[in-house]
Amino acid sequence: MFEDKSILILGLGMQGKAALFDILMTTEIDNIIAVDGLASAGKFVDSFNSSRVIQIILSYRIIPLSYVNIFT
Repeated sequence: MFEDKSILILGLGMQGKAALFDILMTTEIDNIIAVDGLASAGKFVDSFNSSRVIQIILSYRIIPLSYVNIFT
């Protein structure tokens, strides 16, 4: 009847870190997926030593809009 509750946090900047901290303080969320582009964010996630958090490091490249022609 009840399912696991999961949440996705995109970005571990100041707001993402605050959100992660607040969510870890509650027991209402079972799984937390934290996504960021910097591996250094992992130190913050690891500091909680929580099995509820899954961290994903994304590799991305920013493409200037001048190189993208959306009208073709």
